[in-house]
Amino acid sequence: MNDSEFYVSVDKNFKNLLDHPAPELLLRENKQLFSKLLLMEGSFNKKKDYEDFEIAELIILNYLLSKNNKPLLTFNKDPKIKFDHKMEYNGKIITYEVKVDCLCRKTGNVPFEIQCRGRASGMYGTDADFVAYVIPLKNISLIGFVKLEKILSVLDENKTSNKYEIHKTGGDPGSNTHNVLIPLNEAKKIFDKVIEVKLL
Repeated sequence: MNDSEFYVSVDKNFKNLLDHPAPELLLRENKQLFSKLLLMEGSFNKKKDYEDFEIAELIILNYLLSKNNKPLLTFNKDPKIKFDHKMEYNGKIITYEVKVDCLCRKTGNVPFEIQCRGRASGMYGTDADFVAYVIPLKNISLIGFVKLEKILSVLDENKTSNKYEIHKTGGDPGSNTHNVLIPLNEAKKIFDKVIEVKLL
């Protein structure tokens, strides 16, 4: 999807949000945060994975703040609220589910969680308007935004097509977490918007 098609498919307010020049300070901090993520490795260590996620939440918040969003709720920890950030832009409320994967640069895949401990989770466990994916890569890292309804359509279709592999061992030991693995190049086509963060 090119920029013009993307902007037609979403609200004009979100177009302005993505087009507004980002303050240099937030850009610089996000580069540092991505560099920190690159030093980490994906694992089943709950504490370490939580640190990855907190960094990813900050990266997304910085990006949205740089686009003149007003934060209404950030770094949500209430399990009854099914999103991570709630922002207001020109009177419009937009919510975001934040995801991060530090192994993509090795596996070449972007994982989309669909089940954990026998229950729907991940993409099927959020009420957010958009999924915001943080993908640390060498030299140029990525932030991907996709409408929740769009990625759910892709995952629903995969139930019958089996186009993408389902990995069933990720997550905490014993969680039997199921992730749909979508190759990065295909995930970039699925994302409504991809922002490149040059680290060098």
